[in-house]
Amino acid sequence: MIKNFMVIHDVHDDEAAEAYKSYFREMHADTVTHGEWAKTTVGEFATAIQVWQGSNSNFYCTHFQAVSEDHVYKQLGAWGMDRFFNSMVIETERFTSALLPEDEEIDKTYFRE
Repeated sequence: MIKNFMVIHDVHDDEAAEAYKSYFREMHADTVTHGEWAKTTVGEFATAIQVWQGSNSNFYCTHFQAVSEDHVYKQLGAWGMDRFFNSMVIETERFTSALLPEDEEIDKTYFRE
């Protein structure tokens, strides 16, 4: 069963931040569409489906889908992200978004008595 995970990344240091920026520029041309980016985030163990990051920040959050927390860590390792970041993986059992189909029912398990 595929689960949702929020992953919080903190860059090791300024040198790692610059290395990550170079890595990203090498992977993507001067411009990259959301669709082009999405094709590069499907991994063997997990898939990144959303990223949040500021323009002047070394703090990032990624929404992953995978079967387990371990699979997310494996994917981060497979992509070499551990050379840039310390990452904390948190399973988020409830994922609600305006981007999901509008007729899809929201999981209300958390709110039950």
